[in-house]
Amino acid sequence: MKSGKEIDEDQKLTANEEMVLTSDLIKDGVDEKDATDFFNKVKEKISKEKPETEADIRQIIQDVAKELGITLSEDRLNQLVELFKKIKDLNIDWDKVNDTLKNAKQKWDDFAASDEGKGIIDAIKGFFKAILEWISSIFSKG
Repeated sequence: MKSGKEIDEDQKLTANEEMVLTSDLIKDGVDEKDATDFFNKVKEKISKEKPETEADIRQIIQDVAKELGITLSEDRLNQLVELFKKIKDLNIDWDKVNDTLKNAKQKWDDFAASDEGKGIIDAIKGFFKAILEWISSIFSKG
């Protein structure tokens, strides 16, 4: 579904950098959920607190890392500070983004709870179960 708006090149690059750094945190031993929570919480705090200096951004990152029990090397911290400076400068309305995600999740939850949704989900599960059984039967015959 297209909204008619092109995504700014800086937004694309910054989003890509965020994905890379999330992956780097996971490689550093941070649980995937904690890494995702870390980025979401830092963005939320930056949106609410509107830090004005690099030191303010650094402090937010350190506070959230401490809250989640994440240890950051000085190099990783510096990378994160640079990323969140870019994110802050993009002037993204994170409340609007979060509202959109919540609405989408609610629509999915409503669909999944409906009779039609349950039927479709069961059909998909049945399809994959049949494929797995077919693959299993191929290997058990040999």
